[in-house]
Amino acid sequence: MCLEHGSSSALYPAQRRTSPAGSQLPQWSDVIAMFEIQKFLNRMHLSMAAYITSNGSVGESIVANWEDDFESLQALVIADSEVSRFMLLAAKLEIQVYYFSYPADRPGPNLNLNFCRTFGTTKSIIHTALALDDSPSKFLAHSPHWVFRSIIDAASFIIVALHSHKPP
Repeated sequence: MCLEHGSSSALYPAQRRTSPAGSQLPQWSDVIAMFEIQKFLNRMHLSMAAYITSNGSVGESIVANWEDDFESLQALVIADSEVSRFMLLAAKLEIQVYYFSYPADRPGPNLNLNFCRTFGTTKSIIHTALALDDSPSKFLAHSPHWVFRSIIDAASFIIVALHSHKPP
């Protein structure tokens, strides 16, 4: 590979995170946020799959640890746009859904608390998506599949919550 001036950033300007002056490139901030969030989620899903395969379920403490790790990542991700905020909410929902991966015969000890937190996240996702769709960009008209998957996940959780035999 030919490197110009000892750096690959000259060949791939889209990979640079900052401008020559050192500030964040605004046109790439959403793409960089999506990359960082997806990288975290991929690592989390691989870990959860391995844990579920070996133990059959995931403990609340493990999910809480991943949620805490995500909170620290969330502080590092530049969420200066509505799209970035939507991505953060969608990722948070993906993590919180694991609170409900316990065996059916023994529910988690903090079921009501986890239920309320996840319910709040799902409402925020739907409100944010609707607000973005009302904006001039018409967010939902041009969204990729993962946006709709997140909205369907949120709506499904709300429907299950409304029809649950054990409301919190």
